[in-house]
Amino acid sequence: MKIIQSFWTGKINHISENNFGWVSPKYNLISWVLSANQLKKYYENVELYTDELGARILIDTLKLPYSKVHIVLNTIDHYHKDLWAISKIKTYSLQNEPFLHVDGDVFIWDTFPEELMKAPLITQNLEKTTDYYRNMWKGIEPHLSYIPEELNTFNSTKNGFACNMGIVGGVDLEFYKHYTSEAFKFVDTNKNAWDKVNKNNFNVFFEQLLYYELAKKQNIEVDYLFKEIPDDNKYIGFGDFYKVPNERTYLHLLGNYKKDKATYKAMEHYVLKFYPDYYKRVLDIFDEHAFFNDINYNFSALQNQQLIADFTSTVQTKEKIGKHYFLSRDIASIGLSFHIQELIRQNEEFILYKLPCSQLFTSGDFKEILIKDHLGDPISVPIDDIDQIVISELTQPIRYNLLIEKLTMYLDDDVTDSDTKSFISMINDRITFFASRKVISIVK
Repeated sequence: MKIIQSFWTGKINHISENNFGWVSPKYNLISWVLSANQLKKYYENVELYTDELGARILIDTLKLPYSKVHIVLNTIDHYHKDLWAISKIKTYSLQNEPFLHVDGDVFIWDTFPEELMKAPLITQNLEKTTDYYRNMWKGIEPHLSYIPEELNTFNSTKNGFACNMGIVGGVDLEFYKHYTSEAFKFVDTNKNAWDKVNKNNFNVFFEQLLYYELAKKQNIEVDYLFKEIPDDNKYIGFGDFYKVPNERTYLHLLGNYKKDKATYKAMEHYVLKFYPDYYKRVLDIFDEHAFFNDINYNFSALQNQQLIADFTSTVQTKEKIGKHYFLSRDIASIGLSFHIQELIRQNEEFILYKLPCSQLFTSGDFKEILIKDHLGDPISVPIDDIDQIVISELTQPIRYNLLIEKLTMYLDDDVTDSDTKSFISMINDRITFFASRKVISIVK
């Protein structure tokens, strides 16, 4: 099955003119770097469908490793740029062989299941259409001159569904020809309404909801990568970089994840560690080199390895902190959670310690630790009472087994062995989380 991606710039003159849902255009491109390179790790042929500006950015400038590029999306430049899903619809319509389209904010750490790739229709997951969808529809429906009959009952259906299309594809090409034709009809017939409705919200209905309803009407089963059915605005864990690759092999930074600082910074640091040459090309576009010029960083995997070795060779103290410290800390933190989990699983001894340069703030019952990354951007780490106890035991470096022994002393005397195991599992989760957030680190 062919793996494809699509990127439509929507008639802008420079990539800085559109955030594409991200906190800034820079993170949009960092996302594309990670998405394309992770796909290429597991699939030899990954093709890009884009327009002329998209090709100049992703191919000529960033040099992303696509096996083939189709410059075909300028044909939809008469659509408003906020109708971003129309480029995906166009791309699906061009397919003449089984395909899987992967969004540019989706990252994988494994191949997709073989059985999934044989299915007639594939999407990421089924989702419930709650009041979140219905409130969007209330602002759109009154302005529409045409509504597909499949959507006529949407308002009266209490338990409706839609398909999340972080990935979408399958072998039933006839369905995709029909679906894309209906989607274009839905959008084109309502051209007079484009300026009256929230176009970002409209995308959801002509892409995700229409897809589900057409498949249901034709009695075609959709296979899903994930069987869980979340509400349409409640996706949990899809931005947890610290859980890859052992607990999660698929992330999708949909919706608010694109503006969650801890998440997009984790993505940035991951790219900096594993794809530093690509990261430099992104910085070239936005002329953001000042920090790296000051420390003579050359954006190489070899230098990253040296920074990690320097960081982990000794317990860091405030006397040793400089600009190199922050960069090496941020790079070393990527993958540290997985390393800690492996040490715990193999019952290997290691020492935990609290990193310097973090501040604890409290306001009533709310507590947080504030960490600054190598660029000086503050990242908030909310904590609870248990977290504060864990951190209080790390004022001095401490062996992992001794830490667990001390923490279990907080339990009541009558707790069961099962309760103790659950408590230790929770502590392990918090340790790996704090390692990913640069609050703590380890030495062996």
